[in-house]
Formats: sequence, structure tokens, C-alpha cells
Amino acid sequence: MLAGGYFRVGRLATVVLRLHWSLPVGALVFGSVHFEPIAWLAFLGVVSLHVLGHAALIKALGHELVGADLTGFGGHCRFRGSADPLEHNIIAWGGILAQSLLLLVTLLVTLVFGHPKSHAGGLVEHACVEANAWLIALNALPFAPLDGARAWRLFPELEARGWTFSRLLFYPLWRWAEQRRARRVGEAGQTGPGSNQHEAESNVGQGTSRRRVTPMPAALDAADPARAAAEDDDIGEKPSAEAQRELAALLERIGDEAGKAKKRR
Repeated sequence: MLAGGYFRVGRLATVVLRLHWSLPVGALVFGSVHFEPIAWLAFLGVVSLHVLGHAALIKALGHELVGADLTGFGGHCRFRGSADPLEHNIIAWGGILAQSLLLLVTLLVTLVFGHPKSHAGGLVEHACVEANAWLIALNALPFAPLDGARAWRLFPELEARGWTFSRLLFYPLWRWAEQRRARRVGEAGQTGPGSNQHEAESNVGQGTSRRRVTPMPAALDAADPARAAAEDDDIGEKPSAEAQRELAALLERIGDEAGKAKKRR
């Protein structure tokens, strides 16, 4: 359970949760070395938010999250997937961005409602503002294993690839749309005519009006005796030879009368 300085807490779905030995040290340092369990829990919440920021970008880029490690200066996530250097640099900003959002929200709430009156509320505010700001500044340093070691490489990478700020902002959404389109194409390739017909028949039982009717092949259509009999009924019986002669004589008489009338004129 304890390897590489990490204590394995357990598993949340498919994600392994681990705590580093530096986590209680960080809680003591940022809690002014006082016995304040509420301050420690608030610090743990800030660190957890840092890790959730990394996890959110990992999922947005379409990778599989397999582990989350909490440390005394933030934490990081382990994931499975073929991420290029640009995606690694984007993921590195996840913790700092999440903490910055928490700092902004806390300052706005304090501005609107004022500072908390209780001792516990003051400890939580201290963790969300002072301790949070120190963690943001610490993680922004360009040294490993801090996030700044990878995060600051993002801008040269973007410049080399000719990326703009708007493209970077909507990159996770574009990646998600591309993966969804690929899944749809794959599902459409695995779906044959038989499955479409089965889906249409099942929809009929549910009272839907989306039933797809497959036209009958021409060879089977012509060989259907019931349909051939119906076509004969539509055409009717063929005229007899005597009726044909009477019709020809009538047409000849009409032609003669028309010729005589033309000569009179």
C-alpha cells in the first residue's frame, strides 16, 4: 500500500487514489503549524480541486484517467492514451486554472457577503485565499515536479504550430466532437441492412412512426402470383376479334365522312 512515498487509499471506479507523505506536511505548513483539523480539511479540498482540474482536461482531451495522486503542493493525475507534447502542456495548466477559479469565486463571495464571522469560516477562507494563492505561485515555478515545468512550454509549442488563442480555447470541444464523430462512423460501419430492418420492426411494437419499409426486389415482385393477378384485374379482359372488326369499320366510316366534308368546303 505504500510505494514511492505514496499511500494507496483505494479505488474510485477505475481511478486509483493515492496520498503522498508530503500532504500532511503541506497541511501543517499552510495551516500555520496549528492543530486545526478544519484548516487541514480545507487544505485537502484545495489540493483535491487541483487534481480535479488536471482530471477534467484529461477527460476533455479524450484520454482515460487511471490514477489521482494528492501531494503537499497540489498533485497530478495518471492517464492512459497517446497524448502529444501539446496535450501534456495543456493538462499541466489544469490544476492552476482550477485553483484560480476557486480564488476568484472566494474573493467575489467575500466582496458581496463580507468575511465570515465564525472561526471555522475564517479557516476555510484562509485556505481558499492565502494558502490557495501560495499553491498557485508554487506550481507556476518552472521546475519539476511542479506543473510549471510543462505548463510554460505551451506557448512556444503553440507558436511553432501556428495556433491562436481561440483555437486553444475550443480545442477540447473540437477533440470531443472528432471522437464522437469517429464513434458514429464506426457504429454505422458495423450496422448492416438486417439490423436496420430489426430496428424498424421493434419500433412498430412501440407505436412509433419511424418504421423503415424495405422495397421488394424486382425479381420477387414479378414472380408474386397475387400481384400478377391484381395487375390483370386492373388491365381488364382483351377485346374479341369481332369487336375489333366493328371498331375498324367505324373508324373507316368516320374517315370517309371527314373526307366528304372536306371536298364540299
